[in-house]
Amino acid sequence: LKLKLTIIFIGIAALAVTITALATFQRSQQALETEAFRKLTAIRELKANQIEDFFRHTEGQLRLLSENESVASALLQFQKGAEELARAMSAEKIIREDFRTYYENEFMSRMPSSETNRDVDRFLPNTQVAMSLQQAYIIDNPYDAGSKDDFLSASGLNLYGRTHKKYHPFFKDFVKEFGFYDLFLIDLQGTIVYTVFKEIDLGASLLSGPYKNTKFADVFRKAAQTMTPKKVFFSDFEPYAPSYNAPAAFVASPVFMNDQKIGVIALQFPIDHINEIMTDGNNWKNVGLGDSGETYLVGPDFRLRNQSRFLIEAPEDFFLQIESIESTKASVESIREQNTTIGLLPVKTKGTEAALKGKTGTEVFPDYRDTPVLSSYRPLNLRDLRWVIMSEIDASEAFSPISQLRQTAFIIALAILFAVVIIAIITARSIAKPLLTLDDFTKDLADVDFRKAETEKLIEKIQSIMSRGDEVGDLARAFADLSTNLESSVCNLIDVETEKERMSSELSIAANIQRSMLPLTFPRFPEHKDIDVWAKLRPAREVGGDFYDFFFIDETHFAFAIADVSGKGAPAALLMAVTKTLLKANAQDVLSTSIILERINKELSENNDECMFVTLFFGIIDLTTGMLTYTNAGHNPAHLLDIDGKVNILSEVHGPMVGAMPGMKYEQEQLRL
Repeated sequence: LKLKLTIIFIGIAALAVTITALATFQRSQQALETEAFRKLTAIRELKANQIEDFFRHTEGQLRLLSENESVASALLQFQKGAEELARAMSAEKIIREDFRTYYENEFMSRMPSSETNRDVDRFLPNTQVAMSLQQAYIIDNPYDAGSKDDFLSASGLNLYGRTHKKYHPFFKDFVKEFGFYDLFLIDLQGTIVYTVFKEIDLGASLLSGPYKNTKFADVFRKAAQTMTPKKVFFSDFEPYAPSYNAPAAFVASPVFMNDQKIGVIALQFPIDHINEIMTDGNNWKNVGLGDSGETYLVGPDFRLRNQSRFLIEAPEDFFLQIESIESTKASVESIREQNTTIGLLPVKTKGTEAALKGKTGTEVFPDYRDTPVLSSYRPLNLRDLRWVIMSEIDASEAFSPISQLRQTAFIIALAILFAVVIIAIITARSIAKPLLTLDDFTKDLADVDFRKAETEKLIEKIQSIMSRGDEVGDLARAFADLSTNLESSVCNLIDVETEKERMSSELSIAANIQRSMLPLTFPRFPEHKDIDVWAKLRPAREVGGDFYDFFFIDETHFAFAIADVSGKGAPAALLMAVTKTLLKANAQDVLSTSIILERINKELSENNDECMFVTLFFGIIDLTTGMLTYTNAGHNPAHLLDIDGKVNILSEVHGPMVGAMPGMKYEQEQLRL
């Protein structure tokens, strides 16, 4: 016993310590996870607001430009100047080889090597306007590629040159001040008549040629087709050839003059500014993202819209990770060559899929490096753009304090368990001896014949333990009381069982008598070919009050009843017998179901001190005519089955239950079967 008690105490303590440690560990993990998600969500919302504000500011800036009279005047003059310049230069000799040389040496040499189509012919200008503008402001521009915007105006006093000299400083300062990559003025025919940075799209058409299927062309078409002034349209990022296939996005708005649409103004907004917002200038730790956290944008094509932190901080480790992942290894070469993940790295995770479906949430799942992360995501509210924002941190970093907590909890649990072992051994020794005595008492108690009053001698064996003031003494006294009570209970039980056997025998006899009162043989009237009847009764107890009956009043009238007496047991059975007898007796001299039930109600309600009653459906069928006369006295509806299988419910109630109140009147109805 001592060993068992020791084992039990140690087991209980070990279980308690284990459960406590596990509960503490789990709650701590949940608290850490909740706090990590709360921090990620706060960062996500901060970045989301910054991005949404950036797009709102961009929209507002372009809207102000589109309604500026100077911009409208510049657009008209650039259109007229471009046409005039094209006519003037058509009289001169434009050397097409100069274009080819420039495109091959200056343009294609800067294109990424991943661009497999190196044919410059597809980019060469093919209209007089494009060739004239590029000849004057790109080919003959004395500044190097990348600085062409420093050129104020081509020589000559033509309209385009004067317009360029007048407006170019303003547009250039605007682009530089607000961090845009370029600014475009486009006529309604899709011709780019002015750009700030003078790339090879100057003079090109957005409705034909190499740029007609770009997102730039799409956003231009929307702006050119709308009749709403100050309406702004955004495009998503995609590689843009004039910018050497760097990811580019555009925002465009129609320009009106005197309520007449004259063209479109567009801005190429910078990926650098978006990247700066999302990476915090590469200071992720300063915003609480630790060593592995980052916030990034994903477009509807499941590709990044800003730089990955891991490409910036540890590019070789980053490439080793994504090279081993099936979904990303195809993008490795492009990312390595262009040193960017923008528009190149696919990020199809559980979070991006949910966010692109419009959901907001926090979860743990593998990211684009196949590394488990805590992620907080939501869709962004951007005009024309279906982007989502993800704020994530590696699960290993977020949960790193848990390992320390686990170690501390383990040491504490061992210390508690050791102390419990010592206490358990001491306690077991103090409890074991009296318990062994009580054990012997219970064994002897099992052999006692309570009918011979042997318990007093048995109690004398534990008198010394009963005098103790602790729980063991209480237990001994309880055993003594138990033995005394058992002796009394066994004697009483013997008497009760004897009486129960007698009552069971009487109830069985009563049940047989009650069943014998019901017609149980079927078919009941084989001599009658015009009617058949079947019935079944299953009582809830040995005897009860539910019953049915049927009988021939005479040769042509058949009566039947379905009834339910209130209550169960013998009283219900007695009222059933009385009701059954009254039905048959009152049906002998009258064929009206309502009159019969009124008589029975009068009989049963007299001296009904127990307030018992009967619900009853009673019917009489005239076999010569098929006419059924029936009365429902508070009973469940009867169901009538037509010959075509249709069930009709006879739901009418013609009066209250029988026997409850004297003087009740009952109605009756008839129908032909």
